[in-house]
Amino acid sequence: MQAIFRFALLLAVVAALPFGGAVAAEKDIWRVTKSMQGAVDHFIKNSAVFEDMRTYSVPNDPVYVKETDVGPLLPIYDLLACIQLTHPKAVIEVDSGGGFDIAIDYINFAKGSWPVDIRIVEIKQINKLEKHSIYILEKVSVGTLSFSSAAQMTQTLRLMTSKCFNSDV
Repeated sequence: MQAIFRFALLLAVVAALPFGGAVAAEKDIWRVTKSMQGAVDHFIKNSAVFEDMRTYSVPNDPVYVKETDVGPLLPIYDLLACIQLTHPKAVIEVDSGGGFDIAIDYINFAKGSWPVDIRIVEIKQINKLEKHSIYILEKVSVGTLSFSSAAQMTQTLRLMTSKCFNSDV
């Protein structure tokens, strides 16, 4: 009986984590500079990368790191646009299924060109009778390195999207 109670309590706490973190962190969202916002918007409207995302009504919700403890970073469309605008020759492929698997053929990073894989998990939740998606950054791999800590993943994404910002992480 006590084990069932502990499991139920743990389940309730885990289920509530994304709600509080998402609401509390909204003020800390990364912002694209005003000088780059036009280029980002134009890219989102005209790029083939976003055709399927628009077709399937994928919401442009923010990406968080590690169960919404860190972030939010940029909204998903802005994040992809900033990666492409920072690395214009890179080829980005997005596959979906429970989230997004983003494969980039190469990015100039750490004095070399490296393939990049980014895994973003999608969690659907209902908040005030509205369905929302929460995107959680699960993994960032550059070449053979896999980043797992929130600080490493955040810093790596900030470097990959650096053209859209003029401030440090």
